[in-house]
Amino acid sequence: MLKILYILVCTALLTACANPDTAGPAPTLATDQNPEAIARRLIAEDTGAAPEDIIILSVNAVKFSDSSLDCPKPDMAYLQVITPGHKVIASTATDSTRLLDVRLSDHYGFICKPQGKSLPAR
Repeated sequence: MLKILYILVCTALLTACANPDTAGPAPTLATDQNPEAIARRLIAEDTGAAPEDIIILSVNAVKFSDSSLDCPKPDMAYLQVITPGHKVIASTATDSTRLLDVRLSDHYGFICKPQGKSLPAR
């Protein structure tokens, strides 16, 4: 009984923290298991670049410290659990100075755009 109550409270808290007006675009489901292919698709959708014009600089398997994949958005709550995934750094042929930081996990992926921070140019 206590376990069910705990699950209901956690679900209610997570639901209450989600504000669809400020949350930004929903993470894309990662149906392809190849991190490089998923990153190419996400970057192509975000930038309009052709997938073949996307330059993958690094692909690293990581264990993120929470469910935000270490890229939290303001005013959002995240589960504090180790989350396995990948971090992909890429650029496009049209703008090779702009580095794109793609975060992936088993169920979703997105381009990390931290507030007030940017990756250094190459």
